[in-house]
Amino acid sequence: SLKQNMGKGFAVKTGVSYSDGDYILFTDADGSTPIEELDEFKVFLNNSYSGILIGKRKIKEEAGNRLILITRRLARYTYKRIRMLLFLKNIEDTQCGFKIFSSDLKDYFIALQRQYRYSFDIELLSITKLLKKDIKEVSINWIYKPGSKINIVKDSLKMFYELFKIKIAFISGSYRLDKVDSLKKIELAKIKSIIVD
Repeated sequence: SLKQNMGKGFAVKTGVSYSDGDYILFTDADGSTPIEELDEFKVFLNNSYSGILIGKRKIKEEAGNRLILITRRLARYTYKRIRMLLFLKNIEDTQCGFKIFSSDLKDYFIALQRQYRYSFDIELLSITKLLKKDIKEVSINWIYKPGSKINIVKDSLKMFYELFKIKIAFISGSYRLDKVDSLKKIELAKIKSIIVD
């Protein structure tokens, strides 16, 4: 438990910092991706895979308000197109909450991840690319769960802003691989300070 809400990205970073497996999986707490989908990844995990595996969603949207569904699809499409102009143009689905990565990426993610909210996935994938590690998409079943607290308009604008922040940081060379050890210590201290004892 954390003393304050620092965003999903920070929560994932905290969990990663306590992991000790050969592979690290994070997934959405609402169960939109059934854990059985992990079977689709085993062909890679059983062969000493090094890199990050991303769920590629086959989205099943439940019936609901037609305007909300159309707005959600439009926001998803617009974000994807802008994102592909800036980053990772060969990856279809960067935002799926079902991702697995090999433990050799762990220290880099802890040290270099700066986005703690909506765009941390983009940042982690961009760091993976910077490290010249493999990125693969694996098709999975995904079911939309109602009850999201995301505001389509306001939060979409925040996501676009974060995309540009990440892009500028990469262009300026701010992600320093030679500073990983010192940056990791700083981030671990930050995590320790906010965890509820």
